[in-house]
Amino acid sequence: LDGLEGVTEVGMNRDGASLWLRDNTELASIAGLRGLRGKFPGALFIAENHWLTSLDGLEGVKGLGMNSDGQSLWLQGNLNLTTIAGLRGLRGKFPGLLSIERNSKLTSLDGLEGVTEVGMNRDGASLWLRDNTELASIAGLRGLRGKFPGALFIAENHWLTSLDGLEGVKGLGMNSDGQSLWLQGNLNLTTIAGLRGLRGKFPGLLSIERNSKLTSLDGLEGV
Repeated sequence: LDGLEGVTEVGMNRDGASLWLRDNTELASIAGLRGLRGKFPGALFIAENHWLTSLDGLEGVKGLGMNSDGQSLWLQGNLNLTTIAGLRGLRGKFPGLLSIERNSKLTSLDGLEGVTEVGMNRDGASLWLRDNTELASIAGLRGLRGKFPGALFIAENHWLTSLDGLEGVKGLGMNSDGQSLWLQGNLNLTTIAGLRGLRGKFPGLLSIERNSKLTSLDGLEGV
């Protein structure tokens, strides 16, 4: 994206998107966006950019809004993305969903430490982590605090061993299908003690399925 270095701010379209980078299958760098500063009024979408390895260039972005579907951050199908440290400037609340899915070489969520709250999308999901097959740590979410208004989904993250990073989450809502917590197919997950901050009532289903190395449900004592 060399040539865009002088762009300092973006607005949003009528659907509430501020930056949309999708299906640029040879895109290897977004460093040309390094002039961007401040908070996006809308959502950030980066998807199906198969040779993109990092989000370097977005360090100056300090916050996100959401789109008409209730999404704030959507990272999907960036097959060679290994780090999202370029998002380390983000601070405060995401008013919508935080979704990270099918980034098959992403190993951690380092870069999201400044995010303190998430909202939910129109289907009632607050945090969606799915099919990130090399993801080994979600400690980058350790800044999250309080109750999610929607549901928590963590599925098919084959190298994730723990939920450390979610200790500050105190409660969950539910989605439109009546689900509150869904842990599925995390083949190396051995502990869910990172959920020990949860308290009170889940308004929807608690589902734990096909986590073949999970030995106990320690961490759910407060529910």
